[in-house]
Amino acid sequence: MRALRRPPVPAAAVNRAVRSDPAQARALLDAADDLRRAHEAVLGGKADRDALRAAVAAQRQAVGALAATAVGEAGGEVSADVERRIRDTLEAVALDSQVRERFATGTLESDARAAGLAADQAGAAPARPKRGRRDDAAKRKAEQERERRRLEAALRRAEAEVERRRADVEAAEQARERADAALREERKRLRDAEKELRAARRAAERAAP
Repeated sequence: MRALRRPPVPAAAVNRAVRSDPAQARALLDAADDLRRAHEAVLGGKADRDALRAAVAAQRQAVGALAATAVGEAGGEVSADVERRIRDTLEAVALDSQVRERFATGTLESDARAAGLAADQAGAAPARPKRGRRDDAAKRKAEQERERRRLEAALRRAEAEVERRRADVEAAEQARERADAALREERKRLRDAEKELRAARRAAERAAP
């Protein structure tokens, strides 16, 4: 039976780090999930620059913490090349499902490099959303123009309503003035009629036997 091939130093160090500090490993897996979702949002045209920057920062922090643990697990002097390969392997967790599965169980057989958009390039990922920023600016300008036209139309309607109400008030005032004049005339006629009534009564009283 052929003996199992021992993983290289970087992969072995990462495996030991996963087993010795599962909380750090879980933090990296969670950060990797967040980073993948942020990348998918960018590719789907729904980029959130703040969310992406936060995901990149969290992933880098998780990689740095576990890389330090893995370097310690490697024992002795660790070359810059081994440390780089450890970090590359940890960054690949976010973008390589096979690496992720092996990492999660602490059974990596080799170190890895992230394929495609590397995590350390994620800060530049908003290159595509630059067009989105221009589109957003154009969209905001169009929305502002629509809002300006809406407000102008509302102003014109309000002005027309004011003029109509002013005309109604003027007409009502004129009608009231005519009504007041008619009321004064009717009151005068009433006083004249009452005066005639009193005179008629006095005449009738004098004529009575």
